[in-house]
Amino acid sequence: MSLGFIRNRINSPAFLIFVAMLLIYPATERKVQTGIWHLWNGDTIRFQEYDINVPTNWVAVTDDPKHIGLVDVKRSYWRDQLHPTIVFFKTFPLQGEVKDMTSKFHDEYLKSINAQVFDHRTVDLDGEQIDCEASNVLVSQLPVPNDSIITITCESTTGLNIISSGNRQNLDTFFSVVSQIRKHTD
Repeated sequence: MSLGFIRNRINSPAFLIFVAMLLIYPATERKVQTGIWHLWNGDTIRFQEYDINVPTNWVAVTDDPKHIGLVDVKRSYWRDQLHPTIVFFKTFPLQGEVKDMTSKFHDEYLKSINAQVFDHRTVDLDGEQIDCEASNVLVSQLPVPNDSIITITCESTTGLNIISSGNRQNLDTFFSVVSQIRKHTD
């Protein structure tokens, strides 16, 4: 190969575009990946009788029909090792005295591990109520700042359960996702 041939290849527009893409891709990798995911799957995912919106920069993991997970691939927290997640699953709904008793045990457990509850909300999901609690239950016993990682747990009157981990910045995103959940119309 002659030096002139190599020089012509390096100066070609295709080569310059290729090099530019190699330099730009690492900075835009996650945005490209989530864009492709949303293009392929849309902005809503179905879980049993529910339609759940998937926010921008989040993707859904649907490997198991018993639960789905949403993962924020753009943000990470606590030493860049964890990504905010939201997991949806169904259980048998607790009612009456059993629900009151488990709620009491849960409150006692939180006190025993010195966990703090940051927020309590009830959200309406197409006629069913979902009660949510944000706390630092996962990190209350770990050597990390107690408000660096929060856990949000929710339970609906029909057995839809949601568990999320993230930081306080994800609180509004979480409740936005939960408030937009709708039951299938078909």
